[in-house]
Amino acid sequence: MLSVALTRQLSPDPAVPALSVSMLGVNNDMTVHTDITPADWTAFVRFVTQSISKSSGGRFGRWLIAAGVGAVAGVAFAVTGIGLHFPSLLVGAVGGTLWIVIIARIQMRRMIPAPDGSILGPRQVTLSDDGLREASERHETLFHWRGVRSIQITGQHVFVMVDNNAAMIIPRRAFASDGECEQFIGEIQRRVSVRA
Repeated sequence: MLSVALTRQLSPDPAVPALSVSMLGVNNDMTVHTDITPADWTAFVRFVTQSISKSSGGRFGRWLIAAGVGAVAGVAFAVTGIGLHFPSLLVGAVGGTLWIVIIARIQMRRMIPAPDGSILGPRQVTLSDDGLREASERHETLFHWRGVRSIQITGQHVFVMVDNNAAMIIPRRAFASDGECEQFIGEIQRRVSVRA
């Protein structure tokens, strides 16, 4: 069996595991060894949030909706003859916005993965004929190729999307070179298109 392994140490600190990519010649599997950190998770959440924001019109769309709601409310108050007290309206709008931001931040903190859970920590991602397999000390998951929706690439990560808000997170630092990363991405794209 032909086996080629490319490994690099990211840090001289022995507590930081080595990351590697292996390609096995007999069954053409490719494996990436990596360690998902809270920063990787945060980058994924930010990516999903920005994707949703872009699909809903972005900031301009949100401002347009807010202006529309304000215009409708203004017309409703004018038609009904109810007077508006602008300072009260402004304080209510600012207070409501702050409350929403505070509650959203609290909810986001509660959603951070546990250090001893299944999202963070060392793992290996293997491309095989069956699909995309992720294994760690605490879990093993197989996504069949037909379940891969897209591959999203950022400056620091490769997100293999398996749902609108779920993905295998693969930091680009797991690869010794951009060429190695491109080879891995190309293999995913090839296998997804063969199964499509």
